[in-house]
Amino acid sequence: MAFFRNLLKFFKILSSRYLLFLILVAFQVAVLQLIILYIRDSYWWIRIIVYFVDVLLFFHIMNTKESPEFKIPWIILFLIFPITGIIIWLFFANHGLRRRHSKRIRKINESLKPYFLIQENNKNEDSDFIRSFDYLERITNFKAYSNSDIKYFKSGEEYFNDMINTMSLAKEFIFIEFFIVNRGKLWDRIHEILKQKAKDGVEVRILLDDVGCAGNMNHIYMQKLRKEGIKVQSFNKVVPIMSGIYNNRDHRKIVVVDHIAAYTGGANLADEYVNLKERFGHWKDTGVKVRGEAINSFIALFLHLYDLVSKSVSDYNKLLNYEYEEYNSSGIIMPFGDGPKPFINELIGEGNYLNMINGAKKSILISTPYLIPTHSLVQALRNAALRGVDVKIMLPGIPDKRLPYYLAKSYFRYLTEASVKIYIYKKGFNHNKCVVVDDILAFNGTINFDYRSLVHHFECGVLMYNTECIKDMVSDFNQTFAECELLVNPKRTIGLIISLINIIAPML
Repeated sequence: MAFFRNLLKFFKILSSRYLLFLILVAFQVAVLQLIILYIRDSYWWIRIIVYFVDVLLFFHIMNTKESPEFKIPWIILFLIFPITGIIIWLFFANHGLRRRHSKRIRKINESLKPYFLIQENNKNEDSDFIRSFDYLERITNFKAYSNSDIKYFKSGEEYFNDMINTMSLAKEFIFIEFFIVNRGKLWDRIHEILKQKAKDGVEVRILLDDVGCAGNMNHIYMQKLRKEGIKVQSFNKVVPIMSGIYNNRDHRKIVVVDHIAAYTGGANLADEYVNLKERFGHWKDTGVKVRGEAINSFIALFLHLYDLVSKSVSDYNKLLNYEYEEYNSSGIIMPFGDGPKPFINELIGEGNYLNMINGAKKSILISTPYLIPTHSLVQALRNAALRGVDVKIMLPGIPDKRLPYYLAKSYFRYLTEASVKIYIYKKGFNHNKCVVVDDILAFNGTINFDYRSLVHHFECGVLMYNTECIKDMVSDFNQTFAECELLVNPKRTIGLIISLINIIAPML
């Protein structure tokens, strides 16, 4: 039986368009390499031009407003492989959106801006942490809310059960955006609701990442969903042409039901996220539910990319000009999104984490599945620990990807030498993306501590201050730490391969 299952998987891979993509890209690489060898051996004067172009690119890179860790890989590439470096630069240096998409995004932003006018002194709190919200407001043009409510779920099971119950109440619309959607028991439950709601006249829109859903939501199945009245779109479809653009994925997880509630967190829509299917031991994930006016931010985040991909123009006034119930919940919450250049010219996810870490006075609790941080984040964590802040980082015990885990281990000794405490989740895979500072400022969302999240992906999350659910987050951290192993004097694990990969990590 296992033999036939493996054989079926093999034929499925052979018929996949992603296999065709890899073959065609490999063919392009081979052709380019032959051209490079021919040029190198036949035309000495072209080599001189190449060296001149390399020098120009060197000065161009040195003068870009990027951190040294992003510049070093390119400089090394030009020095060792002058001709190959130029070709790779032409294909992969632009890791942002296509120009026509950037123009469309700007138009969408202008249309949405009137619904998020920021009022001065709209945060009735006096704290240094409020500056974190000021930063996000200025960068994202979204706003913080003191009239909305937020609830924390400490497991994917609780998170999706609540979400499904809310979906069953929908009368107007259901918006769904995920990096990964795998067909299985969880999807079957949600699919039945979506199919019935679409039949009842509820507008159901789904935005899926083309790479994240590879092999699970193919063209034929998506056509089936469309026939059921479900409007489904794929983000940044992969075609067999070499380009850095395909490095930018939609890593967001957003669900909005009418104006009742919005959801975000680390969990994708697949059985392993609710432990209906075991992969890498027990799967630890979390999420949050937002009610009140802050839902508008999630609607806007969804429409940003859905309208871009579908080439449609939503009725923003109908969706965003809504009179929400006001909640007397304590504290402030701010949903926000991040994305690659030129969609957003700041590394918002990194900036938010830096503001949180640098403002800490007592404690920092971090949960992340991947620890491949920028130099600025590493130094901020070390500095916080060295000034007496209790810094704790929780990582998976059973990794889903070996290479990122080995890269993470290369930071263990450097961090623990500065008194940062690293905890390994022994039960399995910790996919939770959560930060709590001084038990009063917190973040929950989709942003990992790695270059893919911080530089290349579209991400989202919620920053919150002095909300009731932060107590639940701290309690969940403490309970999970009890199921972890604290690393004591970790060994140095920086081998030659890891050292080389660390150099190019910012480009991956």
